[in-house]
Amino acid sequence: MTELGFEARTLEQDLRTAREEIEELRAKLRDSEKECERSKLTIERFADVVANMPIGLHLYRLENLKDDRSLKLVATNPAAEAFTGVPRSEVIGKTIDQNFPGLRELGIPEIYADVVRTGRARMLSDVLYGDNRVTKAFFSVRAFPILGDCVGVVFENITERKVAEQQLKKKENEYRSLFRKMLNGFAYHRVLLDDSGKPVDYVFLEVNDAFIKLTGLERNALIGRPVSEVLPGIEKDPADWIGRYGKVALGGGDIRFENFSEPLGKWFSIYAYSPAPQHFAVIFEEITDRKKAQDALREKEEQLHHAMKMEAIGRLAGGVAHDFNNILTAINGFSEIMVDAIAPDDPLAEDLEEIRSAGARAADLTNQLLMFSRKQIISPKLIRPEEAIQSSMKM
Repeated sequence: MTELGFEARTLEQDLRTAREEIEELRAKLRDSEKECERSKLTIERFADVVANMPIGLHLYRLENLKDDRSLKLVATNPAAEAFTGVPRSEVIGKTIDQNFPGLRELGIPEIYADVVRTGRARMLSDVLYGDNRVTKAFFSVRAFPILGDCVGVVFENITERKVAEQQLKKKENEYRSLFRKMLNGFAYHRVLLDDSGKPVDYVFLEVNDAFIKLTGLERNALIGRPVSEVLPGIEKDPADWIGRYGKVALGGGDIRFENFSEPLGKWFSIYAYSPAPQHFAVIFEEITDRKKAQDALREKEEQLHHAMKMEAIGRLAGGVAHDFNNILTAINGFSEIMVDAIAPDDPLAEDLEEIRSAGARAADLTNQLLMFSRKQIISPKLIRPEEAIQSSMKM
């Protein structure tokens, strides 16, 4: 009985231990089931994200680590089907070369296999691909390692963006070519302000070839340097280049003007505008030759005006001289008759001689006026100053 009692107690203890272990296992099982539910929910959420994300996903398994031809597609999402245009049912379970043979020429399978072997992700940009099923397009691709000798590949079609970038680059190149080849000078600057916000200088940011040609300055001596260093003394120039351009850069509006640059010794026609706050650009052409031509034309016009005025004066003088000459003819004629008619010792003889002499001088002056009006060459004659003075005193 003693042995049976001992065995019974031992059995009872074993049963109690077994029950506790069973309960513990049941608790662990319940916890495991809850964890499985949470994992299942997470997986479902993850699968929902993958199914609805706007980028394509391909999941490859590398069945032979030494051979990238063993890359087999095991999973994909709807976006991948939309990007490639190939139904999921036609690609799952097939190798990468069977599905997308053109990738071999681009070295893509080798890159995917390398991701599996090294565990390092790779980013591939601007992959241009197309075949008899996939419409040719640009793709942005990222490959990343996944447990189980797998590689995940996410990709998106960037053709529109790529085309836009190419068009933008083309336009940029066209504008740059235009910028370089334009005959007008162009320069882009940033205005420097003092503590009170007043423009005190400006820095050259970019210039074109025409700027170099028109100003005679070197590009390397301009870019990044303030104008006060490039052209010392410009801050004292009466044209007030810094103040005028500073006003434009600070929102004062576009301006057009012509001005003479003292440091360069040239005339310029200038258009200035502000493409960005505290910045301004100028488009200009040298007009020094035109200014010289305008000055020469103005001088010729003044000469012509003077000649026309002198011609008018000549015509007036000619008319007056002609009428005056008619009067003098009568005066001189009668004076000659009277001188011949009286005796030399007559008291009036001397007066009549003065009248005849004055008439002769007046006739000579009239002849000079007539020659001036007819633009004839006047022949200068030598005279005795004392005689001319005495004659004038008698008059």
